[in-house]
Amino acid sequence: MTDHNEASHWLRRFDAMGRAQSRYLWILLFIGIFYLALQHACPDPQDVRVPFVDLKLDARIILASGGAVIAFLLLATFGALRAWRRAVDQYYELTKTTDSERLDIHPNALDLAFYPTTKSPQWIRRITWQMYPLFLSALSAEA
Repeated sequence: MTDHNEASHWLRRFDAMGRAQSRYLWILLFIGIFYLALQHACPDPQDVRVPFVDLKLDARIILASGGAVIAFLLLATFGALRAWRRAVDQYYELTKTTDSERLDIHPNALDLAFYPTTKSPQWIRRITWQMYPLFLSALSAEA
């Protein structure tokens, strides 16, 4: 495989892992909000009715599954982050490029919500570098 073809392969892999990472972050956010809301809405054991299918479930069973569901999604997210990093490293090795921002054509919500510019003060850039660990740590604590 030529360097150009291999670089193209890693660029496609980079893009796919960026999309997967974005999906997992959104799913984690919604699942985290769901379990948090369920925990506060149902402090006493009671049945929860699933809309549209008229299914009754015990809230304790749903809450008991929360830790495992969130932990699995966190593992998938960490895997997507590691695969993204490997694709970036392989692409850099082949192209001698060092700027991953211009390659990320599908930034996720965390990237955009806490986007620093080169004109941002250094202390703001340092804080924004911690958004992934803070977000994932909060969900780990909930799990």
